[in-house]
Amino acid sequence: MGGNTETAVLAGGCAWIMQQLLRQPEGVISTRAGFMGGENENPTEENSIGHAEVVEVISYASRCTSMTTTGCPHVEHGSSRT
Repeated sequence: MGGNTETAVLAGGCAWIMQQLLRQPEGVISTRAGFMGGENENPTEENSIGHAEVVEVISYASRCTSMTTTGCPHVEHGSSRT
């Protein structure tokens, strides 16, 4: 990808819906939805105890400026939904 990229892993509800929104800003190279943390080695939608649904976002560091949660009223903190 090159030296001018950044990678962020973001959690916030349904990762597949978030992925659709996060791939739109200018400067985003790729996104990938999945699970992080938890108790199972290979989690699935039906078997994801303790996992958070996450989206990995790879972007050009100098071009992607809208990937911030500062002041965002929709940011939630806590563990995955059960």
